Amino acid sequence: MFVLYPSELCMIRAIVQDSSDQLCLLAPMPLLSNLWTRLSYQSTASREQDKVFALVQSLVESQFQLADDELSRRIWQEIADQNIPVERVENLLYCCFFQDDPVAMKEADEDYLRRVNVQRAIETHQIGVFEHC
Repeated sequence: MFVLYPSELCMIRAIVQDSSDQLCLLAPMPLLSNLWTRLSYQSTASREQDKVFALVQSLVESQFQLADDELSRRIWQEIADQNIPVERVENLLYCCFFQDDPVAMKEADEDYLRRVNVQRAIETHQIGVFEHC
């Protein structure tokens, strides 16, 4: 019989059992999967991007689908309170055709952030030799 403790489980990718061996876990599986998702790292930029995407999706629903002015005003206020650039939100609203598609949103947002970084570098005269190509 093999006994595995939770600290050892993170190193195991796959466990193959044959008929002669038994496997005994000393922690319930939902707890372990819950712990694994909590321990996974998400960068600050990724968390901010997820927050922006959620706000944009809420804004699309409130403005274009529900036509709810009050809810739209509240979401725009939340965007202002979070110090999210209005241009970034407008780019996602009008340059991304499918706000429910995370890949399309990510591409549109990364394109916008790239343009902003290049513009900022030009304004501060810190453009690299090959950045204009």
